[in-house]
Amino acid sequence: MILLLSLLLAAGAERQSLAGDAIEQHVRDALVSRLDAARRGTRFEFTAAVADQSLPAGRADVQVGDVAGRWPRTRFAVPVRLQVDGATVKTLSVWVSARDTRTALRYAQNQRAGAFAPAIAVETGEVDVACCAGEPMDALPAARDARLTHAVRKGDPVMSGDFETSPPVAARESVRIETGRGAIRLAMPGTALVDGHIGERITVRTQAGSLLAARVTGQGEVEIDE
Repeated sequence: MILLLSLLLAAGAERQSLAGDAIEQHVRDALVSRLDAARRGTRFEFTAAVADQSLPAGRADVQVGDVAGRWPRTRFAVPVRLQVDGATVKTLSVWVSARDTRTALRYAQNQRAGAFAPAIAVETGEVDVACCAGEPMDALPAARDARLTHAVRKGDPVMSGDFETSPPVAARESVRIETGRGAIRLAMPGTALVDGHIGERITVRTQAGSLLAARVTGQGEVEIDE
């Protein structure tokens, strides 16, 4: 019995405790060091305290891995490897929230995907830009064919990742459908069902309701190959 107790005490002596606060500091330092200049204002908070970790005796080290996907974003997991004498003995997922509050351009109204820049109302106010991809914009795109790639809500920051240049033929927009051979050409109005770039084949609907395959030939124009 005495021998067994001695062995258990010896095994306990071969463990060490790594403070959760120390792990959090490693994570915070790593995240801050990876921010580019435009995101230096980002503040990180842990969504739950990291618990103290029991590790084997030896030289302990904390390795902070890369965050998957876009970051910083509102909430994300940071992979952490705890090593002793160079060998990984435990892995953790540390959940972090981020905020980057600043005064910037924001949307004054809800807008649907595909809305064109000239028709969008904006204002200046406080926003959290950690929510969204891209960088805050000082003004809407000047190009008249710049459009939103996704729906936005009132109060969302205006970000560079929000916009794309409209293709020559846009889904749900009117198109001129041409057909024929040589000098004999016929044209009729229709509607594109999907976006299309020059040379691409898309589906269009005629006013009569027929669905046709057509090739994009220009701005708002498609051609049915005979």
